[in-house]
Amino acid sequence: MKEKDREQKSERIITFDISTIEENIWLFTRFFKWSIVSKVYPKLSKVKSLEDEKSIEQFERIVKKIYEENVELLHKAKEDVEERWAKIESKIITRLQEILELNKKPKPIVGKASMLPIGPRNIAGRRFYFYAKSKSNIKTTVHELLHFMWFMKWMECFPEYKDPKKQREFDSPYLVWHLSEIVPGLILNDHIIVKELDCKPRSYREYYEKKINGKSIIEHVKEIYENRKNMCDFMKKAWNFVKKNKKIIQEE
Repeated sequence: MKEKDREQKSERIITFDISTIEENIWLFTRFFKWSIVSKVYPKLSKVKSLEDEKSIEQFERIVKKIYEENVELLHKAKEDVEERWAKIESKIITRLQEILELNKKPKPIVGKASMLPIGPRNIAGRRFYFYAKSKSNIKTTVHELLHFMWFMKWMECFPEYKDPKKQREFDSPYLVWHLSEIVPGLILNDHIIVKELDCKPRSYREYYEKKINGKSIIEHVKEIYENRKNMCDFMKKAWNFVKKNKKIIQEE
C-alpha cells in the first residue's frame, strides 16, 4: 500500500473487516428465531431450540461450517465495499452533517462482513455487520452510518440519552429505535446522497403499510420532516408522534 493511500485509509471514519467465527455464532444465536435465517440456511431449521447442550452444539457446528466454507467470500465482500466506500465517504458524511446539523464528524466505526443475512449494529461498540452475499452493502453502510449520526444528534436534542442505561432504547423493540428506522427513507432521499448511491433508499416496509388516520406512518413523519424548523424541532415533534401512536407502530 502506498504511503498516501495508507494515510487516507487511517483518516476514514468507517473501516472494514471480516467477522470472526465467534462473532458469527453470536450473531446467529441472537437472530436464531428470525425466519429469514432458516430460509437462507435450511439446515438451521433442524435445530428447534437452543435450550439444551446437544442442540447448541449442533447449531454451532452448522454455523462454523457456513463460516469456514465462505472465508474467501467474506474477504472479497470486505474488500469490495471498502474500495467503493473510499470514493464516497467524505461526501456522504459531509452531507449528513449538514442535514443533521452536526458540527462534529462521528467517531470511528467498523463495518464487518458476516454470513448472517441481517445487518445488525452496536451503537456503543461502534460497529455494524453486513451480509457478505448482499449486493447492497454500500447502501447498508450509509444506512448504518445514518444511525450512528442520528443518535449523535438525538443526544444533543435529548441530553438524558447520554446516560448509557437509556441508550438500550437505541435497539429494537424500543420506540426510539422505531423512529430511527422510520427516518432513513426520508433523510437518505436527499438528492446528493441519492446521486452517490444511484438508488432511492427506503425504510422498513411496515412503515409504508401501517396506516394512521388513512395515511402511512412514513407519510406522517415526512410531513413533520418537511416542515421542520431545524433538526431538533423535527426530532421532538416526530418523537411526540411515535409516542402518541405507540400501539400501532410497535404492533407485530
